[in-house]
Amino acid sequence: MTNRSILIAICLICLAASGMAETPAELNKQSVADFLKPDGQFDIEAARLAGFEGSLDLEGFDVRLDPETGEPLLSPAGVNSVESDPDDQYWHDLDVPDVGTNNPVRALTVYGGYLIAVGDFETAGGVAVNYIARWDGSAWQPLGSGMNNYVWSLTVYNGELIAAGWFTTAGGVAANYIARWNGATWQSLGLGMNNYVSSLTIYNSELIAAGYFTTAGGVAASRVARWNGSSWQPLGSGMNGWVFSLGIYNSELIAGGMFNVAGGVNGFYIARWNGSIWQPLGSGMNNYVHSLAVYNGELIAGGRFTSAGGVAARRIARWNGSAWQPLGSGVDNWVHSLTIYNDELIAGGRFTTAGGGVADHVASWNGSAWQPLGSGVNSDVPTLTVHNDELIAGGEFTPAGGVAVNYIARWDGAAWEPLSSSMNDGVQSLTVYGGDLIAGGDFTAAGGVATNRIASWDGSAWQPLGSGLSTAPLCLTVYDGDLIAGGYFTTAGGVTANRIARWDGSAWYALGSGMDNWVWSLMIYNGDLIAGGEFTTAGGVAANSIARWDGATWQPLGLGTSDRVEALTVYDGELIVAGYFTTAGGATADNIARWDGSTWQPLGSGMNGRVRSLSIYNGKLIAGGSFTQAGGILVNNIALWDGSTWQTLGAGMNSYVQSMTVYYSELIVGGNFTNAGGVAANYIARWDGSTWRPLGSGMNDWALSLTIYSDDLIAGGYFTTAGEKAASYIARWDKPATDTDGDGDPDWADPDDDNDGVADGFDTDPLDPYICQDVDADGCNDCSVGVDGFGPLSDFDPSNDGTDTDADGLCDGGDPCPTDATNDIDGDGVCGLIDNCPDVANPGQEDANSIPPGDACCCIGLRGNANGDTEEQVNISDITYLVEYSFGVPLGPTPPCPNEGNANGDEGEQINISDITYLVDYLFGVPLGPPPPACL
Repeated sequence: MTNRSILIAICLICLAASGMAETPAELNKQSVADFLKPDGQFDIEAARLAGFEGSLDLEGFDVRLDPETGEPLLSPAGVNSVESDPDDQYWHDLDVPDVGTNNPVRALTVYGGYLIAVGDFETAGGVAVNYIARWDGSAWQPLGSGMNNYVWSLTVYNGELIAAGWFTTAGGVAANYIARWNGATWQSLGLGMNNYVSSLTIYNSELIAAGYFTTAGGVAASRVARWNGSSWQPLGSGMNGWVFSLGIYNSELIAGGMFNVAGGVNGFYIARWNGSIWQPLGSGMNNYVHSLAVYNGELIAGGRFTSAGGVAARRIARWNGSAWQPLGSGVDNWVHSLTIYNDELIAGGRFTTAGGGVADHVASWNGSAWQPLGSGVNSDVPTLTVHNDELIAGGEFTPAGGVAVNYIARWDGAAWEPLSSSMNDGVQSLTVYGGDLIAGGDFTAAGGVATNRIASWDGSAWQPLGSGLSTAPLCLTVYDGDLIAGGYFTTAGGVTANRIARWDGSAWYALGSGMDNWVWSLMIYNGDLIAGGEFTTAGGVAANSIARWDGATWQPLGLGTSDRVEALTVYDGELIVAGYFTTAGGATADNIARWDGSTWQPLGSGMNGRVRSLSIYNGKLIAGGSFTQAGGILVNNIALWDGSTWQTLGAGMNSYVQSMTVYYSELIVGGNFTNAGGVAANYIARWDGSTWRPLGSGMNDWALSLTIYSDDLIAGGYFTTAGEKAASYIARWDKPATDTDGDGDPDWADPDDDNDGVADGFDTDPLDPYICQDVDADGCNDCSVGVDGFGPLSDFDPSNDGTDTDADGLCDGGDPCPTDATNDIDGDGVCGLIDNCPDVANPGQEDANSIPPGDACCCIGLRGNANGDTEEQVNISDITYLVEYSFGVPLGPTPPCPNEGNANGDEGEQINISDITYLVDYLFGVPLGPPPPACL
């Protein structure tokens, strides 16, 4: 890249990023579009000749550097939103293990050099792990056979990993709610606890555990206990409510949760233990504390509260040792996790704003202001940690920063990425060699294996090709049984190989002395290997941008071209050469020419901009690039040559074309565009001969290279998602063009794919000849009453298309509940007659206590709301309700939700006099009793 290119790039990118208020001069900024060349380059000369000076309006454009030349390029901004495109089912990664976990991640830590994740998941990276897994930087692995239930907390003590949660076995061994891993096996910690453990830490060389238990090791220990390596002991009289979090500050143990008494002393939701007694931190909070951390010498607490020490503090506050203070204007919803990364405090939770600005579920505090981390994540973040200099977030989210991640993601300081096993950087070239897919690019690892810019995929795993190349290969082909790579590298496999090299299946070799500058394209023509690029010598012989290798020596092709050659193909027995030149063989040829083996000729009047890619489709030559005219006609970045004239392919693209191939009778085009033929198509599109269509919702960034492997279309580029699925720089598409009725027309070109006489656009199932329409919208096919031998249309009868047992207007064949006239009111797939929560969707009919109603409409708020009033308030009416239910004559009605009636949350979900006593103490006790526990 030239210094001039760098300067332009910096200026343009800075202008795009500027957030300064507009001055009067800036209100009249000139659009950058007025000074763009057809290929997206900024035309400084045009700006100079126009006498323009001042600010440029970059609205509607993205600025980035060309991956080949390093020059700044501008292209239409943004990716079109094509949500829930049904064709996204055909996009996949290359069958490397699945990204992330199959359920939420609740806690993270680092142990033995691994990142450890725990939570509600049974699989990680597609591997069975049972609630706990380790990440080695490239793949997920189990820790033994894992646990039999959720794991919520982690720490390291005496060289062992400690895990705690809701499980009762670990590695098949009895371990009540807490267990230790020595690197090989799971073991219990004494008798464990009698209820779940939600937090762990180390204090005074002892392991501290806290949660909802009342005994530890068989000894009374109310919600908090310590393990000295051999036995459990209480910490004073403990707490009267659930402890959610533990931390260390000023040599004291800090506990936060939903308690209001600690060690017999008022401690509203937070308290400190000095080694012998519990003490409050000021007057505490007005609601639960979920997380703790230390930042800039102060204790940070996050949770549900809106005041701390009597001072307004929205869900997060700091304690300086004597008083509570807010962190700016705080956040708008619960804070569940805290950590320190890059000298900033990171908070995660349910919030969507921080400091008044948008910050979806995760934000950073630099000591004076809140800032988002990119576009954040789409749901709660209950855990955060740092691993390998990256911030790791775990939780209930599935995308992060718009990238599919599945419950766990990493933030490198600039962008969110999945913990995946594909490439670690862009893919620029693809081919097939020896039955394997070959990928070349900027990456240095593939599938967690060191590959150094080139790798092979055998259908199940990535492998290196020797020690790889010194820089990315820009083009790949196969010649005389060897894989050929071209680019800007100077070594291949540690051997000197100037810009071009061959791989024989086991080692790299040079092709003569190579070239003196870039090789951008490779092709086989008349038995010779053809290389095109920006070089002036090949094998020490003068060769202007193009040369041929006969297996032993390099030779020029006449006088070559006046500038770079970027694409090659063969059409009608001639070599087609394209790029960014104005002459070929000394004659005028604007950016494209043909070589017949001895002389050069132009193809019409050529193009007005760079040609980056060539292909053959339906017997015609297709050229793609960053031009707007071909043969003098408007074409928009892609054009067709029929042997004598240039023609359009529909309305073309809104930005440039980088790569092309043919897949199942369709032309596939990749590049920097977001629109093809006027249709939204994010970086990749298909042409069926008359119409442009997208491939699902496409990619989130450039598609630079395309090939076919194992009957699948393979795309490589700078994208990290394909079809809204995680796909790190490489993906496959497996939807072929089909011909259902076998009439010779592929379905995309056939108006009636199943030949039932009903056009596909009106056919209920266009691929089944015996399913036509449903005119009366009763869910039943109007052609479903038998077949008379004269074709399905003769049986078409909307008024007589099936039985309607429950007379609800839906025939049994289309009725989700054929014997239930009320059907499925809440739409969860379960008929109202057997739905344990008929007004609220709960497809799995989840019911943790096996007492109707189901979980979806039971215990939505606090326990103690026995009468089930909609305000979810706990008051004297609930006590009255329980008294009448337990002792009335006659007995009062059963609580609508038994879980809520079970005010004290004891095991078995029984409702008895202890619940009445609990509510009386809570509402009228002196001091007031603890609040009812949350519903599980």
